[in-house]
Amino acid sequence: MKQLKVIQLFDKTNQRARKNYKKTFGKVMKSLTKKVANICQIKGIGILTIATILAETNGF
Repeated sequence: MKQLKVIQLFDKTNQRARKNYKKTFGKVMKSLTKKVANICQIKGIGILTIATILAETNGF
């Protein structure tokens, strides 16, 4: 019986964590998409350069 409660608690915690992750990830992706779109407008900047800029500046 005690093991079942632990499993249920773990399941609830896991579900909450997944929900929070999806919400946070969605916000980050929207912000990142806007930044990438702005950088893409610069002539001569490719995806590798964009990835480097974002990585080096911690997503500025």
